[in-house]
Amino acid sequence: MARTVCDLKVELKRKGIKGISGLNKAGLEKLLAEGKPKSKPTKKEDLKKKSESFERKKPKSVKKPAPKEKPILRIENIERPKEKPVKPKKETKAQKRSRLKKLEKENIRLTNLKTNLQALEKDAGATPAEKIQAKKQLDKVDTKIQELKKDIEKLKLEI
Repeated sequence: MARTVCDLKVELKRKGIKGISGLNKAGLEKLLAEGKPKSKPTKKEDLKKKSESFERKKPKSVKKPAPKEKPILRIENIERPKEKPVKPKKETKAQKRSRLKKLEKENIRLTNLKTNLQALEKDAGATPAEKIQAKKQLDKVDTKIQELKKDIEKLKLEI
C-alpha cells in the first residue's frame, strides 16, 4: 500500500516528531523510520560554545565615587550665561529719515490727543471724575510730547 505525503505527516504528528515542514516524501519516510530529526545547533547554542572557548577577562571592579548632593533648586543657584554687550548697529540716513517720520507722526497723534483732553477738561457736561482722569492723562501726554520733541531734534541734527 502506497502512503501519501499527507498520511506520512499525520503519522509523524501522532508520534510527536517535529520538523516536517519542507520535506519531500522520501525525507518524511526517512524521518518516520529514524524517529528523530537531525538537530541543528541553534544560534544561542553556537554563541554559548564560542563564549566558553573564548573566556573574557573581567575588568577589575572600579569603585564609584559617592554621588554628589544636588543643590536645592533656587534662582540663586542657577548659573546664567554671561551676556555679551550688544553693539548698536549704525543707522543709515534712510533709516534715520524713516524713524524721524514715525516720530513726527507720533507727535501729531499726541498733540491731537492733548487737544481732545483739554476740551474734555473744559467741558461743562463732563463729570468731576472724568475731568480728574483727563487732567492725569493730559500730564502724561505732555511729558511724552516733550520727550518726542527732544528725540526729533536729535535725529534732525544727525541727518
